[in-house]
Amino acid sequence: MSDQPASVQPSAPSGSSDATWKWVVGGLGVGSVAIGIFLYSQYARSERVLMRDLDTIRDQGRALTPEGCIDAVLGWWKGCEAMSGLCDMSVPRMMMTCLQAADRSAYCSAHPSDTTAATFGKQQCKDKGFTSTKQQRATCAFCYRSVDYHCKELGKRAAVATASTEARP
Repeated sequence: MSDQPASVQPSAPSGSSDATWKWVVGGLGVGSVAIGIFLYSQYARSERVLMRDLDTIRDQGRALTPEGCIDAVLGWWKGCEAMSGLCDMSVPRMMMTCLQAADRSAYCSAHPSDTTAATFGKQQCKDKGFTSTKQQRATCAFCYRSVDYHCKELGKRAAVATASTEARP
């Protein structure tokens, strides 16, 4: 028999357990840093792509009608080369950039009731084939809502400009 009491069991050396945890934690840290570097490089590349595309949409918007802006932005969205989440979030920015590239007051004056209807653009989105996924429907509808928003903003600016000229003595 041994000199140790029966209830005491021999254990593994304490140093080997600590070393294993250090390797696990170290491996997780290195993996996290590697993933972070990869994601940052993807984000930075996507941001450069979006800036380039924003300039392109601005240039196109100078010659496009609001309907043309919608088509251009939807086409851009379908082929967007950036990260998909950034593409989705950039649709409003692309639409407003395109719409602001030219004076749309004549269009907005000619279509005042069209843009305020809740169904504005719904049929057009169907005609364009943007109905198969929820994201397609949302993106197309947002493009049409952007036209409505832009027309309302132009109307507000025109009302303020008229009021300020009438208030002058």
